[in-house]
Amino acid sequence: MFTSAIYLMGMSSGVIREAKKGIVSLSIEDLKSTAQITGQWKFIFHKDQEASVLGYLNVPGSWKGKKFQGDILEGTGYAEYRLKINLPANPPANLAIKLNRIESAYRLIVNGEDLGGNGRVGRSLSKSLPERRTRSFSFQMRSEQEIDIRILVSNFRHPKGGMTQPLWIGTSRSINDKAIPIIEVLAVGVLLANSVLLLFLFVLKKERGLLHSFIFFLLISLYILCAGENLLLALVSMEWSLYQMILHLTVSLVSWSYSGFLRYFYSAYVSNTIYTIIKVAVSLYVVVVLFSEPLIYINLLWYVHIILIFAVGFWLYILIKAMINKEPGALAHFVGIWILAIAEITEILYLQEQLIPLNLVPLGLLFWGFTNLLVIALGYSKETKRAEVAELSVESSSSKITEIKERLNTYQVNPELGQIRQFKDISYIFGNTWSCTLFSISKGKSIEFRELKIKNILESGEFPELIQCSRNHLVHIEAIRKVISRERKSYLVLVTGEKLPLGNTYSQRIEEIVEMKPIV
Repeated sequence: MFTSAIYLMGMSSGVIREAKKGIVSLSIEDLKSTAQITGQWKFIFHKDQEASVLGYLNVPGSWKGKKFQGDILEGTGYAEYRLKINLPANPPANLAIKLNRIESAYRLIVNGEDLGGNGRVGRSLSKSLPERRTRSFSFQMRSEQEIDIRILVSNFRHPKGGMTQPLWIGTSRSINDKAIPIIEVLAVGVLLANSVLLLFLFVLKKERGLLHSFIFFLLISLYILCAGENLLLALVSMEWSLYQMILHLTVSLVSWSYSGFLRYFYSAYVSNTIYTIIKVAVSLYVVVVLFSEPLIYINLLWYVHIILIFAVGFWLYILIKAMINKEPGALAHFVGIWILAIAEITEILYLQEQLIPLNLVPLGLLFWGFTNLLVIALGYSKETKRAEVAELSVESSSSKITEIKERLNTYQVNPELGQIRQFKDISYIFGNTWSCTLFSISKGKSIEFRELKIKNILESGEFPELIQCSRNHLVHIEAIRKVISRERKSYLVLVTGEKLPLGNTYSQRIEEIVEMKPIV
């Protein structure tokens, strides 16, 4: 399915035509389906006010590091791209050109007519102004059978200047038909739906893992809006430096947020040392992004890629261990991570100019978003079953509760039992020979009862939602997340992340309840 979607994306992007020494020929069919122009463009690099370097440069690609006439070009500077397109007789009258990634300001001139551009082109830092938007430019053909294209480019704020994506050309209709990037729009919609659902679940359950997951899906939604077709800039206007800051903050914080999610929900398989390394590494880059110029932190993008590759390997290891132990939701998350890893590798290769852009990241995240929605849906299904089991458990205990109440009527009611009823978010109760201590989900240790014992609470019959997991512990069924085993001992992991011992006497009932817990 994933491979088929990649094929469809390639088909929908039109045909690819390669220029040779600044010249390419197109047919009418090419224009009607939209053509991507790659290959050799005539290239003029202006070293200063007078001298220039002339040659041919492959598009897409930056001019940084390219060797012309014995000179190795830097990433910054002022340059001109030229291309001649030969057309058959009677070409369509209304044509259009689409441009996206050109760093970092440009003007488009077609047959001598200035059609516009992005930012302000200048021969120095003070005279140029960067801008990043995907734009389409329409023009009319008269009797010509040739299109002369000139693109003036200036770059003084990005490490890699130049045309890092192909030029698209076609009829005005074919360009407009592809103006809305369907995959990216769908990906953003599905990812934002995940964010809203996870935020809702976090408000209900107060589980930090859900908060981490909400932040993760919100970040990757924002990343898709910034990268690729720059959907965010079609919605709001912002300075180039602010746009770059948002883009690089989102791509770096993803490693931290998803690691935090896994650390919470699959804590038994997470190395706290590796998690801390990822957190510190991401924090250092975030500080650089917040307090330095784009030219500096964009040059450090390799550092983010290393963190992300390391984090993905860490995630896959955790999820493989979780799948071996049949943890709920592990398989779905593993598939999502694997698809994202493939998409991210293609993006890294593209940024290193080793691959023509396929823009697979939105597609990978779209699949992952659907996968996560399925996980949440399955979780709610099991939540319903768990509620039914709890209801049956309460009903079967009603006769015993009545019997215990009648027995307690012969004694003076312990007033501390009434205090327990006032707590709405009990996590567990720890008791010893003399007293009990109540722990809540939101506040941790809440209150100590000096005249109350575990036995008194059980015999009261007032708290069927509290079940015994060890001789000294009562746990609230809503606070249980899962059961783990270490060194032949069993433990309960609570929604707060705490671990309680699980005695053999009580393990069967506890495990029946855990099987009905939702997966997210």
